[in-house]
Order: sequence, then structure tokens, then C-alpha cells
Amino acid sequence: LLTVCYSRHETVGSDSLSMVFPMEAEAVFPEAGQRLQWQLKQVRLGVPGPSSFSIPKKYTPLKW
Repeated sequence: LLTVCYSRHETVGSDSLSMVFPMEAEAVFPEAGQRLQWQLKQVRLGVPGPSSFSIPKKYTPLKW
């Protein structure tokens, strides 16, 4: 079972192409006792380019 909750919605895009997009999300894996949260800083529609993300230095890998 997986539960995903979206929050902090913002309208992104231009007059010709715009949509409401969730800027924060959380995925909960109850059977594994795990939670994954992420935030988007900027969303640009129709703009090609690299996508990147970083893992915080304080992150500790989990052992399964």
C-alpha cells in the first residue's frame, strides 16, 4: 500500500499554457514504516533543459 499526499499548489505556465501543480508531496509506505517527502522549487512548462536534484548531506542511507 502506498499513500501520496500533494500540497502547496501553484499555478505555473503562461496565459497560453498554464496548470495548477503541486509543489510539495509526501509518499507514505506504512508496511515499511517509511516516509518520503519532496519539494519543488521551480516548475517551468515547455522549457527544455536539465533536471537535477540533490540529497541533503545529513541524509543517512537506510538498511533494509
